[in-house]
Amino acid sequence: MNMKEYIKETYTLYELEAIIQLGCAKGAAFKQANYEATELFHDKFEVDVWGLIDSRAETAEMEFFQFIGNLKGSEEVGGIDQFKRLLCWFAIEETAREIINGGQEDE
Repeated sequence: MNMKEYIKETYTLYELEAIIQLGCAKGAAFKQANYEATELFHDKFEVDVWGLIDSRAETAEMEFFQFIGNLKGSEEVGGIDQFKRLLCWFAIEETAREIINGGQEDE
């Protein structure tokens, strides 16, 4: 199972809308709200997470780590657990947006 499939199976459309509107930092992605859960998510879907970041950085015409440095909440990262949380939440929010904006069909 890839990251997008996992998110589709884990959250309802209503919950995905909340993730888009409120963001993960506000607790909308309640199944990935604590450090343990975000680290597990990152580690399980690491290739998907980093691929999404790479794609978004390219679209924004930014260097990879420059893009990460511009993510909301990046200024609060002080360790690896916070870094993984930042990437996890970004990936969940972006994937939720893809699912909602692109419908329920796989791309």
